[in-house]
Order: sequence, then structure tokens, then C-alpha cells
Amino acid sequence: MATGFGFKRAKHTIRGLNRSAAIEFGSRGVRVNELQPGVIDTEMTQANPEGTQRVADTGIPMRRVDTG
Repeated sequence: MATGFGFKRAKHTIRGLNRSAAIEFGSRGVRVNELQPGVIDTEMTQANPEGTQRVADTGIPMRRVDTG
């Protein structure tokens, strides 16, 4: 069963990189933004639909699972 470990690691890597860039360059007026995907309807998320919807309900403002 897929755990999503690599996906989570990649998302947090991007978040850390952007945070570091914001700290380093913010004093020079540079803004750093990031856009990351939410929950996507895949085989992995279909294996646990209740948990997937709970994540969407608590961590995504639109409270929905994207169909890709």
C-alpha cells in the first residue's frame, strides 16, 4: 500500500525552500510565494475515502477533493 511518503517529503521540501528564500530575500523587498496541490482523487486516496475527505475538510479551504 502506498503511504504517500515521497509526496509529503517533496511538499515539505518545497515549503522549506520557499520559507528560506523568504527569510533571506524578504529584507530586500522580494516576495516569495508557493502554490501546492491539495488532495487529488487517485487510487491511493480512493483506498481510504473517509480519511481523504477528512483531510479535505480540515486542511483545504474549498473542502473538496480535486479530480485532476
